[in-house]
Amino acid sequence: MRAWRSYAQTPPPSQEGMGANAGAYWGSAMTPMVKRMLIACCVLEVLAMLGARGFLVTWLGLTPDRAHLQPWGLVTYAFVHGGMGHLLVNMLALFFFGPPLERRWGGRAFAWFAVAAAFGGALLSFTQPESTVVGFSGVGYGILLAFAALWPDARIFVMLLFPIKAKWVAAGMFVMTLLNAQAGANDGVAHWAHLGGLVAAAAALRLTSLGAGSFLGGRKPQPGRVGPASRTGPRPRAGRGGGGWTVGGGDGSGANRPGRRGGGRIWNVPFTSSDDDLHNRVDAVLDKISAQGLGSLTEEERSLLDRMSKRGAGRRR
Repeated sequence: MRAWRSYAQTPPPSQEGMGANAGAYWGSAMTPMVKRMLIACCVLEVLAMLGARGFLVTWLGLTPDRAHLQPWGLVTYAFVHGGMGHLLVNMLALFFFGPPLERRWGGRAFAWFAVAAAFGGALLSFTQPESTVVGFSGVGYGILLAFAALWPDARIFVMLLFPIKAKWVAAGMFVMTLLNAQAGANDGVAHWAHLGGLVAAAAALRLTSLGAGSFLGGRKPQPGRVGPASRTGPRPRAGRGGGGWTVGGGDGSGANRPGRRGGGRIWNVPFTSSDDDLHNRVDAVLDKISAQGLGSLTEEERSLLDRMSKRGAGRRR
């Protein structure tokens, strides 16, 4: 808790899309895909506690030398856990660091990223073909790496005692995981799955536009396809009585909500048809791009900019 609140109060100014008050992630600001993943893991753990653990581990867990018979286990193993303590530890990374990633990328892209990290963890688990692997750890490590790559200077309180920048937490985590995996640590922890999640996450960031703007590089989004980040929130609708929608609230989500103000800067964009209002809307959208980046735009806002650019091109002919 302290980790997120401290980070929320003083986010680095370069953290595109995070907003100025990320503390709103408690409760209503939890993003849809993260919430679904949390619920799925918790439901399976409840079923396990009711006596189905052996069944779930056998049919949803990953045993590499039987993967050809149960290929779904290459992904489903991540949602099964060995106990409540195992579940709680693994959900921390998803709960704290998943929402800003989903807000930046969109729910579908975040889900595919999680699947890629799970698959990477599964592949490296083949170094121990007879062991059964369960748990979200590999995906959680990948999520933390992605967060650190995109917001490297965000402060995280390690063991609730002292703040360390996210990039150093991720670097230390990678080194420790690599050393434990190479040493063949016999501690009941799937270090190779953790390492696989990290490697797959780094590859996803490097080879796709998900990593654009991070220290891992990543492809630049194609013109006209700014990114999926706006899919998380509702699309704007016409306001009433000259009113508008609040664009880019304090939670940094980039979603549009009527009449809500957060701790960050507010853009009130009226949806009317006059030229003056149209130009005001464009100015507000440009302000939003300057503060939060292109990835924060909704489909409506991108459509508005596209219409205005075509309008200007028509006038020049």
